[in-house]
Amino acid sequence: MIITDKHGGESLKHYPLNQGDVAIVDRGLCHANAILEKQSEYADVIARYSQSSMPLYHNDTSDFDLINWLKSNNNFKFKSHSVLAGAKNAEKVNGHIIALKLPEKEAKVARRGCRKQAASKARNKPSKNTLFLAGFLLVFTTLSAQILSPEILLEIYKCRWQIELAIKRLKSLLDLDELRAKEGSGLAEVWLNGKLLYALILEKRLRRKLGDDWGYLNKERIGSLWRPWKLLKSEIAPMITGVLFWRVENWCAALSVLFERSRHRKLQTIPESIRKLLPDYPGQPVPIFS
Repeated sequence: MIITDKHGGESLKHYPLNQGDVAIVDRGLCHANAILEKQSEYADVIARYSQSSMPLYHNDTSDFDLINWLKSNNNFKFKSHSVLAGAKNAEKVNGHIIALKLPEKEAKVARRGCRKQAASKARNKPSKNTLFLAGFLLVFTTLSAQILSPEILLEIYKCRWQIELAIKRLKSLLDLDELRAKEGSGLAEVWLNGKLLYALILEKRLRRKLGDDWGYLNKERIGSLWRPWKLLKSEIAPMITGVLFWRVENWCAALSVLFERSRHRKLQTIPESIRKLLPDYPGQPVPIFS
């Protein structure tokens, strides 16, 4: 795992793969140069296809017309075509483009998302081609059809949603996205690595309680990890803070560490002239109830 600064984005290059590995990634990681690097490691990729980041070709000189290919023989559930992918004057990736036609209801939702995204970027409206492509699930893969059929590849890609759910758990339950550090601070990497270590401890403890294969996708599942994670987090939080094991005589020392750091604006208090008018608390601090 590599933690980059704001100048570094997601990339397949951040993840070392071994021979025989298959990476399943979203369209943000669909870039030909990164996929080529993984091919050199004898690994394969199944990626949500992004037309803007990876042009397709019949060969080194002839473009692959994706729109016309999808429009021809439009009555299909899914189909595939061998292609080359990459920049015009760069080394190309050999692979297949696979298309699954979405049900009309799902296609409408996808087109609505395209319009919303265009509006958020101050564009008038998405192009006709963008709206047309929103009606399909497009996947690019370096795996040959002899290894896995297009239909099975599409089903495998859909399992990528479990990655999104895992990230959502990290954000919602462990507050991974709440970075408590200023830009350029070394605390940022410490914070993120600490959160990832926390997630690893939680995951390993969960496996010990429920079994190593609980929640795996290679068999019929009996439940999601959301509630067990939430319950286990409540169980181990006191172990991390150690608050249940503090000695009473050490509380004063602990509280002194938790006092406010020096600041330009002092903590607010009632003026001395007003405190003298309070008969119930002569010379004593006034409690705050709100």
